[in-house]
Amino acid sequence: MKNNYQLNTKQSGEAWELLTNSENNSASLIFLDPQYEPVNNVVQLNYPLYSQSDYQILRILEQVERVLKPSTFCLLWVNKKLLGNDRVPLWLLKTPALKIVDFLVWHKKNTLGLGNWLRSNAEFCFLLQKYPQSGKLFKNRS
Repeated sequence: MKNNYQLNTKQSGEAWELLTNSENNSASLIFLDPQYEPVNNVVQLNYPLYSQSDYQILRILEQVERVLKPSTFCLLWVNKKLLGNDRVPLWLLKTPALKIVDFLVWHKKNTLGLGNWLRSNAEFCFLLQKYPQSGKLFKNRS
């Protein structure tokens, strides 16, 4: 049975479930921030989140590839540990219609002093575009 998810609405639930219930070529933008490690490794709170394996993230990216309209985007947020290894390139080898077209760094000026995760000075995001890639240049508009 398919759930009735509505476009352009804040959703609650699992990314894979939402995406598998979405039509082919139906989304212009997907914001994806998987849980890369157990929450209790990051903060000592009882969140109802669990870490996702590379296998699960790859299955989600395959659905992203299917659901995105041609030439549209996915913002794939990553943690700093992923920047120093080959996990993201390996996922993208298996989703050939998704290509990195830009890398975004959010430099946070005023960070909270409540532990490493909340104190981080930056967050990182790959801007992925589904084939065919447009020739648009991305410029700093800050």
